[in-house]
Amino acid sequence: MIQPNGQGVDAIADRLMHRMQYRNFGTHQSLVTNHTVNVSGGTTLGTYRSGVRYYELRKTGGGNFVVREQATFAPGDGLSRWMGSAAMDAAGNLAGRLQHVGRGRRGVPVGGLRGRLAGDPLGGLFQGEAVMFGGLGSQSGSGNRWGDYSAMVIDPADDCTFWYTNEYYPAGSTSFNWRTRIGKFTFGPGTCTTPARGTVNVNVAACVGGAPVPGAAIAVDGVLYGTTGTGGTFSTKLARAPTR
Repeated sequence: MIQPNGQGVDAIADRLMHRMQYRNFGTHQSLVTNHTVNVSGGTTLGTYRSGVRYYELRKTGGGNFVVREQATFAPGDGLSRWMGSAAMDAAGNLAGRLQHVGRGRRGVPVGGLRGRLAGDPLGGLFQGEAVMFGGLGSQSGSGNRWGDYSAMVIDPADDCTFWYTNEYYPAGSTSFNWRTRIGKFTFGPGTCTTPARGTVNVNVAACVGGAPVPGAAIAVDGVLYGTTGTGGTFSTKLARAPTR
């Protein structure tokens, strides 16, 4: 994809993008991922245009994971979209993060969002596209790489809020002094409900003698919640339902 300064940015179309997200909904398990594809057929810097293809793989019961749905997002507006990241909230709504570049966005990379609700028809991101932050400058002198370590993740506090992070450049063509933007969003009222959260109460005692054990680390589903107090006890509300 070409920038106003004449330099390109690498689509990195030879691998899946960060990250493949796993969710266990109880009735089924889902894997969500994406990668960049060539939607123009062109192979030169001036003719290549990229889009983002996403997938949801689903497993029900003891079966194998199979592709439940997939689609390429590449509207006919002349923009390239790449460097995607996908995540799914507690309701099964899917949000995708991607980058734009092209004349329609002043030619500088822009952080964009697109998504689908759990009840939408299969095969597309039907919720309106939104720009979280418009790029200010073009990249130069950094090997055409862009955004390799950006991501979209779900907030464990409510299981409904999407957190998005990506790089951007300040105004003007710049050489390897990128900055970071972090934002959050939800799909809106009524689209996602925070799952019921339980309370964990722990009492840790020595096997021999039964003396309380202070300072014992308490983790649930791999998430560290804290340590036991002087009496060997610990109590907290879980950040999310353990089955997720």
